[in-house]
Amino acid sequence: MKIAGIIAEYNPFHNGHKYHLDQVKKITGADAVVAVISGPVMQRGEPALWDKWSRARMAVDNGVDLVLELPYAFAVNSAEEFARGGVSILDSLGCVTDLVFGCESDPEAVISMARRSAECEAEFQEFIRNGLEEGLSYPQARGKAMMRFLGEEAGDADQQGSLDLPNDILAVEYVRQLVLQGSDMVPHGITRLGSYHDDAVQKTFSSATAVRKAIREERWEDVERAVPVETLNVIHECQGGKGIDPVRMDSMILSRLLMLGPEGIGKIYGCSEGLEYRIWNALPKASSLEELLELTASGRYPTARIRRLLMHCLVGLTGELFEELKKCANEGTLFVRVLGCNETGAKLLKQIKKSEQAPVVITNLNKERLEFEAGIHCLKLDLRAAEIAALGRGERLYDNSDFVKRPYIAHKTEKNHK
Repeated sequence: MKIAGIIAEYNPFHNGHKYHLDQVKKITGADAVVAVISGPVMQRGEPALWDKWSRARMAVDNGVDLVLELPYAFAVNSAEEFARGGVSILDSLGCVTDLVFGCESDPEAVISMARRSAECEAEFQEFIRNGLEEGLSYPQARGKAMMRFLGEEAGDADQQGSLDLPNDILAVEYVRQLVLQGSDMVPHGITRLGSYHDDAVQKTFSSATAVRKAIREERWEDVERAVPVETLNVIHECQGGKGIDPVRMDSMILSRLLMLGPEGIGKIYGCSEGLEYRIWNALPKASSLEELLELTASGRYPTARIRRLLMHCLVGLTGELFEELKKCANEGTLFVRVLGCNETGAKLLKQIKKSEQAPVVITNLNKERLEFEAGIHCLKLDLRAAEIAALGRGERLYDNSDFVKRPYIAHKTEKNHK
C-alpha cells in the first residue's frame, strides 16, 4: 500500500496546493495522502487567518485523506526544525512510503544536494558554525556552507535559486531529515507553478500571501479564481477570515515582554548572543510590534527570527524545553494529533493504531492522556498557542477550545466525495 506524506501550512488551501496534491497522487500512485499541517501559528511567527480545524477541513474537502497537526514547537521554527518535526511525525506512523514537496528549482538537483550534505553532517555543521563566527545570520551561514560543501554544483544550483527561495530551502531540509532520521520514505520534488513573489491574485495559481491579501481587501473575484470551491465554502462559513487584531496581539506580546524582563527573555528558545538586551532596550521606544521589529531586526537577526522569538515569549517555549522536544522528534516519539480525515483516512488511522510501534494518537483530548513529560509540555504549548490565536481574532476561548473542537470527518455521502 502506497501512502504519500505532505508537510504544509494551508493558510489557506489554494489552487497551487490542489495542483500539488493532484501531482502527489499522480507521481506516487498513492492509495492515501497524509498531510501534517501547522496549527494556530505559522512558521514566520504570525497566527493563521483561520483556525487549524477549518484549515484541516479545507484540505480534506480537497482530497487529503488524513490531516495531522505539526506541534507549535516545530511549526513556528526554522526550516530545519519545521522539517524535523514534520518528517518525524510522518515516519512515526509506520506506513508512509513517500514524502512529496514543492521545489522552485530542479527537484533532482535539490534532492542530490540535500543528501550529500546530510551524509557528511558533522562537516556541514562545522561550515555553518564558521559562518556564524564570521557574523553571518543562520540562513546566510547555511547557504554559504551548502555552497562550500558542494562546490561548483551548489554554485550552479544557487544561481537557479535552490539555496535562496523558501520552497527549495524547505525541500533541502526535508531530504536532510529523511537521511538524518534514517527514514525509508522516498522523497519526490514537484516544481512549483507561478512566481513565489506574486504581489496580487491575478492568475489561477497564486501564493497564499496573495490570497490572504485579497481577502483582507475584500477582492472576492480574485479569491474565487485563486482557491477551489471547497476552500471558498469554508472561508465564507468563517466570515471570510477575521484575522488577527494587531492591537490585541501587540498588547499581549509587549505586556509579556515587560513581565519577563531581560533574564526571562534570555531563557526563551531562539534567544542568544545577548539578543534579549537588544529587545529589552528597544521595548520602551516601540508603541507596536512592528516598531519593535524594526528596532531589533538586522542582517544578523532577520525579522522572521525576531517575530518567532517574540511569539515564543508569549507562548512560553524555552530553549531547555525545545532541546527535549528535539530529542523526541529525533527518536520518533512525538505524539500525533488528528485534525481531520475522510473515510479512507479513518481506515488508515485504525491501521496505524493497530501497529506494535504505533505512536500516541490523539483524537479527543478529553479521553487521551500523555504519559511522558516532554509530550505534556509540548501539548500545553499547542493549547496555549490556540488560545492566544483565538484571543487575537476576538473569539471566545470556549468555542475554540481544543477540548471542545473535534476532528473534521468527511463522508463519501457528501457532495465533495461522490
